[in-house]
Order: sequence, then structure tokens, then C-alpha cells
Amino acid sequence: MRIALLRTFALLVLSVLSLAWASAQAEDWPDRVPLPNGFRPEGIALGYGTTAYVGSVGSGAIYAVNLRTGEGAMLEEAQPPQSVLGMMMDPRTGYLYVAGSTSGNVLVYDVHSNELVREIQVSTDPNALVNDVAVAWDAVYFSESHLPVYYKVPLEAGGKLPDVATSETITLSGEFEFLPDAPNGNSNGIVVSPDGKKLILSTTDAGKLYTVDAASGEATLLQVDEELEIYHDGLVLVGPTLYVINYNDAVYQIALAPDWTTGTLQRTITDPSFEAPATAARRGNSLYVVNARWDAEQTPETQFWLTRVRR
Repeated sequence: MRIALLRTFALLVLSVLSLAWASAQAEDWPDRVPLPNGFRPEGIALGYGTTAYVGSVGSGAIYAVNLRTGEGAMLEEAQPPQSVLGMMMDPRTGYLYVAGSTSGNVLVYDVHSNELVREIQVSTDPNALVNDVAVAWDAVYFSESHLPVYYKVPLEAGGKLPDVATSETITLSGEFEFLPDAPNGNSNGIVVSPDGKKLILSTTDAGKLYTVDAASGEATLLQVDEELEIYHDGLVLVGPTLYVINYNDAVYQIALAPDWTTGTLQRTITDPSFEAPATAARRGNSLYVVNARWDAEQTPETQFWLTRVRR
């Protein structure tokens, strides 16, 4: 018994030391990661290792940055008139799915080769604005800001894209409130449940959250116990915790009920370096927040950066 207790104690000591080492390593990472001047960032996706990808709403460029060193290089150079918004990488395939904004398309890059491998036209409506991305085990979902719909691109086993990729347009119904004249848009951030059956959508001008049946589009208002400011953008889901990135220099941390119909506001994350955040990505115990700086003067010399905050 004594030997067993000593072994248990030794394992506990090793665990504590490992956690302390990991925490110390994380502390060495910069809290501010620079992006190219004039870049006009909007979306972010985590890649393999220490890499993150950030897209430009202004030029359609995609920048690969090392979150630890701050060094980076272009995965995709500027490609006007293409604009890019939300993005997410599927680690099974290394495919980076990118929402194509007013072009109504989806761009798919292979981060192993840094090449564009597929372009999927999910909408031909001239009013379309494909905004954000959520990757599920059997499909990729894209939010739509100017129409009361979202898009689904089915995947094959292992996340493989079919040889002929197709998309499905699913109409939002139920309690979803669509504002046809919303200047900043309707649906914005999107996340998907682990089983792929439910989505959560944020809306910008209405400042609401909806739980959506992924197959049918039926939406239920997600009731939060405290009032949130309007102008929601991206969403990050970590287990039962939802992070809502808000233009008003805030990230709301919400504990979701098991059925995703209600939530409890646990805290509001702020930081002095937030400037009109658009969205975020999670790495370990950190959130990397994209500062879109919507109200700043947009020149080739305007500075942009990511802010790392503890979650």
C-alpha cells in the first residue's frame, strides 16, 4: 500500500509540474500578434501546430501567422474583387474552408500544399453574403447575413469532399427573426454541436442567439439570463461554453444548458487592446481575438493585430 501511495504521489507531482510547465510556456507567448498593415482582417482559423490563418475582408488575402513568434507569410495574395470572411480548418484533411462574402462562394484551401483546391458556389443570389463557417463530422455549414438561410456542404467519411461537391440551402424558420433592412446584417457567427445535429447562430443588428435544428432550419431563441449588447459577430464553442464576440470590445462567456435553449452569462471578457473585434479562435486556454477596427481610418498603413486573452 505504501508503494502504491508513493507512486500515486509521484504521478501527482509530475502532473502538477507538467501543468506548471505548460502554463509557463503559454505565458511566453505574446498577447498581441501583429498582422500586416492595411490588411483589414475579419476571419481566423487555427491550423496545425502554432499556425493560425487570418483572412482579409478588404482584399481576399489569407495570412498564415505563427502565434508564438508573430512571423507570417501569405497563403493567398490579394485577389480582388474576392473578399473573405469566416474560416475554419478541418484537421482531418487540412482543408481550410473560407466564406466568400458577397461572391456567394466558398473557397477551400489545402494547407499542406497552400493551394486552392475547390471553389463551391453556394448562392447565385446577388444579395447573398456568405459570412462564417462551422465544420461538422459530415458537413460544413455557412451562415448567410443578407438572406434568411444558411448553407450546407456535405462531406464523405473522414471529412473528404466529394469529387463533385454540392451545397444545400436551408431556410431558417420557427422563432428566427429576419430583419430585411438590417444595415450590418442578420446571421453572423455559427457553431455546430459535436453530433452535428444542432447549430447556434448569432445575429448582428438584432443581437440575438438562436439554436437551430441543422437538418430542418427550425430555430429557437436561445435565452441568456442577462441582456447582451447588440452587434454580435463570431462564435467560439468549447464544450458547454459559448463565447460570443461583440463589436463593442467585448467577448461574452456563456454557460449553455444541455439542450442549448438557455444560457448563463458567466463573465464579460474585455481587454485594452480590443478594437472592434470581429471573431476569435481558441487554442488551449487562450482566445485569439481578431481586431477588425471597423471605425479606424482604413489606409495602407493602418495597423492590425490579434489579441490573446485567457478564457
